[in-house]
Amino acid sequence: MAEKLDQHRSSVSEQLYALHRAGLLLLLPTSKSGIVRLQEPEKIYLANPNLAQHLTPGSPDKGSLREIFFSNQFTGAGIELTAPRYGDFMHNDFIFDVGGAKKGRQQLRGNENAFTAVDDILIGSHSRIPLWLFGFLY
Repeated sequence: MAEKLDQHRSSVSEQLYALHRAGLLLLLPTSKSGIVRLQEPEKIYLANPNLAQHLTPGSPDKGSLREIFFSNQFTGAGIELTAPRYGDFMHNDFIFDVGGAKKGRQQLRGNENAFTAVDDILIGSHSRIPLWLFGFLY
């Protein structure tokens, strides 16, 4: 029985990586180093917000669309992202938390290299950056 589960798990993993190579999924590895990083992705995102619009019956979750947009802009520019312990995304030592206009910094307190990518605002302040500005990365 355990052998069948291992075969199934490796098959699912192979299929996920095939969808990643095809440009349909973004597999976000953990920010940890070593063998843990290579085993399986920490988070899985659709590669493009348009896919979420098409594949979701009704309207997709706005928070998911924000995160898909953010990750799409970074990866489209060839910038690698990882999944940090706190926040949504990490690049080098910079941590980003993605959310709406009311998004706070609760998860990011005490970290000087942490920023909030905020939707529904035009102008940023301090460590709050308007989400739309990340569209210029692509």
